[in-house]
Amino acid sequence: MNYQSKLIKDIIQTTLDNHLIDYSEDTDLYDLVVTKIGRIKYGENIGLIIIDGVFQDMTKLVNVEDTFTISSDSIIITYSELEGAFHDQIAV
Repeated sequence: MNYQSKLIKDIIQTTLDNHLIDYSEDTDLYDLVVTKIGRIKYGENIGLIIIDGVFQDMTKLVNVEDTFTISSDSIIITYSELEGAFHDQIAV
């Protein structure tokens, strides 16, 4: 388990919980991060695909054109949010 993928998984899980988004207990968020997102670079974002209040999938968003493929209920986690969480974590 690498540090970036675990950090992203934790942020996604917190985001889903804070927005009261349902997801299956069988959903392996870490595996989805590794297979769907991989490494995140500056300027890239993560789209959490939500349909009818239920988490369906995630995708990497590189530019605004990528938002055409996700539902309007989706949640976008920005690189800035990820970077902020990283700095908060190492400051402890």
